[in-house]
Amino acid sequence: MRGAGGRGGAGGGARRRARPAWARPVWSALGRRAPRVDGRLEVEGLEAEVLVRRDRWGIPHVDAASDADAWFALGFCQGQDRSFQLEVQLRAVRGTLAELLGAEALPVDRLTRRLGLRDVATAQLAASDDAARTAIEAFARGANAGRTVGSSGRPHELVLLRRRPSALEPADVAATGPFVSFLLGANWDLQLARMRTLVLDGLAALQAVEPPAPTAQPGQQGPAPRVGQGRGRPAPGDDRPSGGAVPGGLDALGEELALARRLLGGGADAGSNAWAVAGTRTRTGRPLLAADPHLAPTVPVLWYLAHLRTPGWELAGASIVGGPAVPVGFNGHGAFGLTNAYSDTSELVLEDLHPDGRRVRRAGGWAACEARTEVIAVRGAAPVEEDVLVTPAGPVLTPVLDGEERALALRATWLEAGPVRAPVERARSWEDFRAAHESWPSAGLNVVWADASGRIGWQLVGRHPRRRGGAPRLPVPGWEDSGTWAQPRLGLDELPHGLGSSWGFVRSANQAPEGTHPPGVDWADGWRAHRLAEALGDRADWDLDTTAALQLDQLSTAWSAARDAVLALPGVDPAAAAALERLRWWDGVVSEGSAAAALWQLFLAELAVRLLRARAPRSWGWAASRAPLALGGGGFARRRVSWLVGLLVDGGDPVVSAATAALAAAERRLGAGTEPRWGHLRPLTLRHVLGGSPLRRALELGPLPLGGDGTTVAQAMPPLLAPAADPSVVPSLRLVVDVGRWDDNRVSLPGGQSGNPASPHYDDLLEAWRLGDGVPIAWSRAAVAAATRAELTLVPAVPAVPAVPAASEGSARRLRGARLLRGGG
Repeated sequence: MRGAGGRGGAGGGARRRARPAWARPVWSALGRRAPRVDGRLEVEGLEAEVLVRRDRWGIPHVDAASDADAWFALGFCQGQDRSFQLEVQLRAVRGTLAELLGAEALPVDRLTRRLGLRDVATAQLAASDDAARTAIEAFARGANAGRTVGSSGRPHELVLLRRRPSALEPADVAATGPFVSFLLGANWDLQLARMRTLVLDGLAALQAVEPPAPTAQPGQQGPAPRVGQGRGRPAPGDDRPSGGAVPGGLDALGEELALARRLLGGGADAGSNAWAVAGTRTRTGRPLLAADPHLAPTVPVLWYLAHLRTPGWELAGASIVGGPAVPVGFNGHGAFGLTNAYSDTSELVLEDLHPDGRRVRRAGGWAACEARTEVIAVRGAAPVEEDVLVTPAGPVLTPVLDGEERALALRATWLEAGPVRAPVERARSWEDFRAAHESWPSAGLNVVWADASGRIGWQLVGRHPRRRGGAPRLPVPGWEDSGTWAQPRLGLDELPHGLGSSWGFVRSANQAPEGTHPPGVDWADGWRAHRLAEALGDRADWDLDTTAALQLDQLSTAWSAARDAVLALPGVDPAAAAALERLRWWDGVVSEGSAAAALWQLFLAELAVRLLRARAPRSWGWAASRAPLALGGGGFARRRVSWLVGLLVDGGDPVVSAATAALAAAERRLGAGTEPRWGHLRPLTLRHVLGGSPLRRALELGPLPLGGDGTTVAQAMPPLLAPAADPSVVPSLRLVVDVGRWDDNRVSLPGGQSGNPASPHYDDLLEAWRLGDGVPIAWSRAAVAAATRAELTLVPAVPAVPAVPAASEGSARRLRGARLLRGGG
């Protein structure tokens, strides 16, 4: 690791091949499908000429005369470089993936049809102002142009699937927001997992596997949450509801959600790091901003790098594929990043169904629901019908089954009507930046800001309900609902936020925000946040190098907290004794070359399984996010290491016995392998949505050795029950900015700008991402000119006058009349 900003490293500077040497020639043999990047190109939908210059990494630099043309150009470039990814996303929100991918994707279509994401997007688009609608519509036009006239052919994946690109519509673009909010999850998915544990094992078991509320110092045990009391109870009068007390289809819903996250790249463990350092702690006296959002390891990633310039604003950074938004980047006045807040923006509502299946019980009687049947086309099979039911609370998520007495509906603020985008491009100050997020109907996010005037700050944004009670841990009974989800929503001043800091930095790593009553209960544990505070407070000479190095930090403060308790375990078993000796000399750096780090991960997995099975024998898989469910696993999965460390520190015979057995089992498992080092036991592979095809190895990137875990700043959380499997989440983007000196920035993606496997830009940023080097997004006109490797001018196309068939005199007369009305000859 470079610099003194952190501990650990990427594991050496040697370049590692991410794909077989034969992969790119295979795709080239199917046609290069190269984007048009030079010359002049006529396209419909533009207001004026637009200049698009690309650098050596394929990052576009756009000069446009209007907002609409800038967003058109961003859509155009994404359409050129991410055509198949756009196809998958638009089909995901429409519920037509099975028509493209076959029966495997049918569960995702069933779920998204029930959610009605595209209907939500239509309502949000209607509630947006003219500027937002203009951006959405221009982006859609641009993406369609980039996928057709901007490219020499269809994406290879569509060629193999024998499909043509679907036209992107404004509602598809507007659906990007609720689509991402759904994939990130938050609290509703954890409520589902808790409900399953309650149903199968009872209230005592649920409380036994529920971690304590996160504390300022992770690993310390706070009070046990009272998850079975008050409005968190799923059914009155019975701690373990059965029969008609709970809805059917919970397992099916879990599988649908897991498949959606696997195919589309979200996940319950999705987190992020973002921090800003004041000029008082930097070498230059200017603030620094760093951001690395964490998502599932996919190729291509959700981010697309770009630089846009108009007469009114300028913006550079990482746009979200599928929409006119750059939520991580800089605009010449400030730099900004974000993290998933895990805050209270949704809940599951347990609905009591009328025998007709079209009404639900409310305090005053029965309330009507919206009911419809949708037909889903399936590739290679007959169409399938899906019954959709929307209650007054929201869409029913569980399958609507004949004779079912109960159902689970989703109530979420991000399913409500509201502005579809936050216009951060126009933010000149902290106040402007906050105001840009005022009414944005997203899931909870922490946004971090640093500006050229020296100010740093953070704000919890997204729509949050104004509750009369606390955030629920379990589904709430719809028939008892008495206005707990009240209007109006919490305002920005009522949500946690801060401007400046006596520490000289602000940081966000999915931890519980400071404040007396933060809106939520399902925060992540604070290991990464604690390590960031520790490292950032250690020095006052931060610069780009040391900040980028901190993003690769692999020191586990969880091990520091647990070390004494673990080393005090009895070593009577020879394998346990060997494990203790291996761990005794470990420095706590979860590096790819460390055998002790591998042992620590195996030990945590073995210990968790033993404790969960003992405490919740029938539902322990749900609590642990056992595949294929991959839900949040209740609060356990999100704070599992804090829970385990706290139990180890507290001791007690059952825990000590389980821990000793887990140590021995982990050592035997490690010793049985041919490669005991962590990065080789658990390498990284970036998965493609067509990963099940015979060309899987030509599409995926990896395997590559990777260090880190879920507690390190360099996030690489292993699945709890399969620590040697691919990480659940990794940094999907890394950005570091010297605020005010805008050309001094570094950015990298785990892959590249292009989703075309025949392109050199499919994986040319992967090594920079792996080593933490990054590449700059040129900002100044001089830097952009020096970085330019290709230059394309987009020209507004003049609509062609259709030819008139000679035999049609009437048509000819009508056409001449139309020309005269337009002032033509």
